Amino acid sequence: MKAEDILRSIKSGDVAPVYLLTGEESFFIDQISKYIEDNVLDETQKDFDFQVFYGKDSNVLDVLSSVKQYPILGERRLVILREAQQLKQIEKLTEYLEKPSPNTVFVVCYREKKIDKRSSLYKKKSKEVVFFQSDKLYDNQALQWAEAYLVKRKRPITPRALQLLIEKTGTDLQLIYNELQKLLINIPEGEKISVDIVSEQVGILKDFNLFELQQALATRNSLKCQLIVKHFSKNPKNHPLVVTLGFLYGYFCKMIILNGMTTSNDKQIAKELGVHPFFVSEYLTAKSYYDLRKCVAILSFLREADVKSKGFNNVSLNDENLLKELIFKIIHI
Repeated sequence: MKAEDILRSIKSGDVAPVYLLTGEESFFIDQISKYIEDNVLDETQKDFDFQVFYGKDSNVLDVLSSVKQYPILGERRLVILREAQQLKQIEKLTEYLEKPSPNTVFVVCYREKKIDKRSSLYKKKSKEVVFFQSDKLYDNQALQWAEAYLVKRKRPITPRALQLLIEKTGTDLQLIYNELQKLLINIPEGEKISVDIVSEQVGILKDFNLFELQQALATRNSLKCQLIVKHFSKNPKNHPLVVTLGFLYGYFCKMIILNGMTTSNDKQIAKELGVHPFFVSEYLTAKSYYDLRKCVAILSFLREADVKSKGFNNVSLNDENLLKELIFKIIHI
């Protein structure tokens, strides 16, 4: 099930006895857990029929004792096990998951990693258990989520502004959510969020970022590349070389994929590359400069720069000069 499906089901009054929430992306796990905590019991019931355990500090037998208790005030108890991945002997919950109590809502938050689907904890759970796996999002999925979130709240965002936002946050949904809240507070309903707005609210220079470097390379704009590299070198904490190399490696891997495509359909290209359709034309422009042979060679340049940045086969070049040399080699390949 998707997170929104689970929330919708709970809102309609269809509350399951067990929610087994797991995965590397904690945002949705926390979202579901918080919604259940806020809505399944009223404040008076919480004083008597609500209990929270933390895996590292809890005993599995105490957790089992709690979920098997009868409610005092209402029709159900609520028990939340946070950081369940740290609970010792967690497999002892298996018997309960096979036959959960109808009088308890038990929420298991197994964060930062997945429950092994070969384990008894997963395989022997009853059909009444709602299982949700929250996987880390790829770049394009994070972009789509953020865009949909803003559109739903009547603050549409331009593709470049969205791209700029994701550069600041990466694919960590909690960080994305926090930045989106800033935009929702400061941008009136109905106003379109532009690059200038994101730059001002989130604190990213719109002309000196990784995506601008990507665009400059795509058009082989040597002067712009030099200006961006100069800015990066003056702000190494905000633009570490290892992050820049990783970003460029991902970009030219996409270019290799593009060079191998036979389709001319923009939507299909966007899907295969994992990018917003708005940027397909930029990738096609870059393709006219960087064929398959050149892209493969550029990956070698990137690997060489990475090795040198770690001190191997490098006597005199600092990070700034390494990046300058790399960009020069890419543009003049």
